[in-house]
Amino acid sequence: MGHGGPLGGYRAHYLRFPEFSFSVIILSNLAEFNPKNMAFQVADIFLDDRFEEPPKKESQKQKSKPGKTNGNILAHSPFFKAGIAGDGSYNRTLTPMTFQRENRFIWDAQDIYIEMSPFFEADHINTPMLMYHGAADNNSGTFLIQSERMIQALTGLGKNAVLYIYPYESHGPRCIEIYMDLWARWVEWFDKYVKNIK
Repeated sequence: MGHGGPLGGYRAHYLRFPEFSFSVIILSNLAEFNPKNMAFQVADIFLDDRFEEPPKKESQKQKSKPGKTNGNILAHSPFFKAGIAGDGSYNRTLTPMTFQRENRFIWDAQDIYIEMSPFFEADHINTPMLMYHGAADNNSGTFLIQSERMIQALTGLGKNAVLYIYPYESHGPRCIEIYMDLWARWVEWFDKYVKNIK
């Protein structure tokens, strides 16, 4: 299952191997990023000794913003051991004058704004969640306050969550050093909560 969008490169891919009780979700807001290839690379690392031949690549479309999607998936599904979300929009009430394809103001569709906000489901997120955000995010739907409030809710509820804020970065990293840092943190996160889980 995948998602690609024309604005800001909202790209995601969900890859599932039910026979191994293993799934990979890759979420990105960078147009040049290929989440499908990354999902298969992650699967190759964790399932390298279980395949006689490479798995078939299948995808379906999913329309949603990656950070918000990850939060909603983790709030409503017990099937994942870890999650990663970047530059997310976790609380749609912070964007009251429409968002994505929702053209109504919050005062006309309060239930939609709340349903589309994993912030209001933070008490149901029991999966370890790593979040990252550019400190200078200039996307009106994903200002840094989105991640700051989400991590505040998760840690206040005693959930296992971390937030890395990258100075001078906007919506989606641009600097190679930031990518190197992110990838190292992602691998460490998955090693801790997925690969080496007892």
